[in-house]
Amino acid sequence: MSVHDLEHILRRARVYAGFRHMLERDPALVFAGYALEEGEQEAIEGRDAEALTRLGVDRDLVAWWCIIVAPEAAPPAVVSARLLGSARPQ
Repeated sequence: MSVHDLEHILRRARVYAGFRHMLERDPALVFAGYALEEGEQEAIEGRDAEALTRLGVDRDLVAWWCIIVAPEAAPPAVVSARLLGSARPQ
């Protein structure tokens, strides 16, 4: 597991729109340059806030990737509840 690599990918995606679009369109190409396990790749591709948080990724990056960039991926209340550790959204 490489929290550093996960955070590096998300930080680059946050700063560089072209990198973000490549990550969204061809994640395998992006992941080829990093030592990520399959579950880590799936967490980024699936915008899985719970998994990314469990892997130790900075919560601000997780919120940005899972809520701000892709609000259609999951309702914000669900993602927010997961980030805050709640069992259910309020």
